[in-house]
Amino acid sequence: MNLTNLIEQKKKEKAKKEKAKVAKNVALGATIGVAAGLASGLLFAPKSGKDTRKSLKKTANDLNNTIKTKAIDVTEDAKNNFSDAKNKITKYLESKKAVTNDSVEDLAEKIITETDNEVKEDSNA
Repeated sequence: MNLTNLIEQKKKEKAKKEKAKVAKNVALGATIGVAAGLASGLLFAPKSGKDTRKSLKKTANDLNNTIKTKAIDVTEDAKNNFSDAKNKITKYLESKKAVTNDSVEDLAEKIITETDNEVKEDSNA
């Protein structure tokens, strides 16, 4: 059965490679078709070359402006999110620091009280 499995595995690998080759050829053909369609569309367009170039330039400028606007918006959102996160972390750390300071003060007070009590006990004894 090992030989049969090996033969089946080789057939599957060969079929997989063939499918990948076909997919690559289809993608290449589609890309060439799109490029040819774009070129023929520009060459046979009812507008003059000058109008077509003007239209393409306007579209490119509009796209550029849209991208710039979106980039500015994303940058501002990121800055706001960073600022909010920074404020939350600062508040959290301050609250933990306050708790720690209170705990240290309570501990110091407790030690002083216990020490005073021990001194009083020793002096009474």
